[in-house]
Amino acid sequence: RNFGAAIARAFFPMVPAAGIELLLLSVPGVEVEQGGLGASAYGVVVGGCEDGYPIEPHVAGERTLCEVLAALADAEAIVCAHDCSEGGLAVALAEMALAGQVGIEATVSAERGVISALFGEIPGQVIVGVSTDRAWSVVEKASEAGLVAGRLGTSTTSGVLRIQAGDSNTIELPLDSLWRAYEGAIPIAMGEEPTRR
Repeated sequence: RNFGAAIARAFFPMVPAAGIELLLLSVPGVEVEQGGLGASAYGVVVGGCEDGYPIEPHVAGERTLCEVLAALADAEAIVCAHDCSEGGLAVALAEMALAGQVGIEATVSAERGVISALFGEIPGQVIVGVSTDRAWSVVEKASEAGLVAGRLGTSTTSGVLRIQAGDSNTIELPLDSLWRAYEGAIPIAMGEEPTRR
């Protein structure tokens, strides 16, 4: 088996099809300060400044996470993966939806607050895509290694990114709107209409 090819394929953020289960693997014990928003992309884009400081990673936990991800990729148990270190869960999910041109339905806990849940840059968090029949074994493997693993959602044919954060906060954006904001920002800023390649 070509270990390098399996790793490269799995760590591309593209969700390959509808019906893929999305799980969040996390390093436990990370001390979250400032809601993960210190020195974050959210702070820069929305707040206009890069204030605060990033969260210190749990180095041993990060190593375990990387080892588990490599083993899952080698076993072809995951079909895609994306870390949440730049922009948080919402940005990672949007990038995964755009890369695969699939809709995503996800639910995130908002116990630290909605903005933190969606945009907090918490180290040691990776979203993985798995086929439904492999989801439990991936959760089990991650848990056995001391990681926290839970279901985020699934990919769909809807063409919409829908993220429920807490009881009453929902982001719902069509892929076309996401593409325009993500890929079209520079052409639009230059007064041009963005075109798809």
